[in-house]
Amino acid sequence: MPWFAVFVFLLPVLGGVLQLHCQGSNSSPFETHPANMWVCLLALLTFCSSSAYYIKSHFHSTNYAKLAAQVTIISGSLASVSVISILVPGRLELLVFIAWIPLPISVVAHSVILRTGHYVYEGYKSAVLQIWEIIVGSNNLEEQPRGIV
Repeated sequence: MPWFAVFVFLLPVLGGVLQLHCQGSNSSPFETHPANMWVCLLALLTFCSSSAYYIKSHFHSTNYAKLAAQVTIISGSLASVSVISILVPGRLELLVFIAWIPLPISVVAHSVILRTGHYVYEGYKSAVLQIWEIIVGSNNLEEQPRGIV
């Protein structure tokens, strides 16, 4: 999970930058940007939970490990984006969220494309094997030695 390491490094750095950004201000980011901060906290909670589940399920090889990995990527990036949106000036914070939207779409689409490709591959493989068995099976019937009469 190399992206996990990126978020584990990036999120504390962004927290430190946010602290420096708000230093000397009389109000906290929870007062100036409450929605962004709550989104960040919920995304961090989701990130931590899904990361822990991914690590645990990865060792036990459950089917939900891929889903947990996707949730970890999306929630980690959402937490990062919500902090970055506080750091940008004015109305650019909405632009930061809009720029983030393709990420979860691409993560889910990638998974769907891979699963669909796998099912198509397995279907073609099965069909080719059945045709091969028919061809080889019919040749084997014709090539069988005949007994002495």
